[in-house]
Amino acid sequence: MSDNVNKLAAAYVKIRDARSQLKKDFEGEDRKLRDALEKIEAEFNKVFQTLGGATNIKTNAGTIIRSQKTDYFVPDWSDMHGFILEHADEGALEMLQRRVSPKAVAEFMQDYPDTNVPVSASTSYKITVRRSS
Repeated sequence: MSDNVNKLAAAYVKIRDARSQLKKDFEGEDRKLRDALEKIEAEFNKVFQTLGGATNIKTNAGTIIRSQKTDYFVPDWSDMHGFILEHADEGALEMLQRRVSPKAVAEFMQDYPDTNVPVSASTSYKITVRRSS
């Protein structure tokens, strides 16, 4: 290989290592700050519990807003698939996010090459540099 490619690979590894160290340092400091925020949020929740249903508190520093979020999890995808198919006419398909699994689509297209799957594809190249030993 040319000297230029060797120099570029060395520069790449050096920059990647520097970024990795910066990220590690940042994550450590950020974790401390997030922990501090979580403790303060716990105190805010205690205050809200005493306010009988209030959803915001105005302060000199800003407005504290308490909102509720519900996440749903599927413990058995076989049951969920059956439910979705059974209730498709009632709008159950809208429970699913509108994206496909790249791996599942590729496998399906490989297994059934004569089937026209209604998807578009975008392919790109990714460069990886492995450190020499």
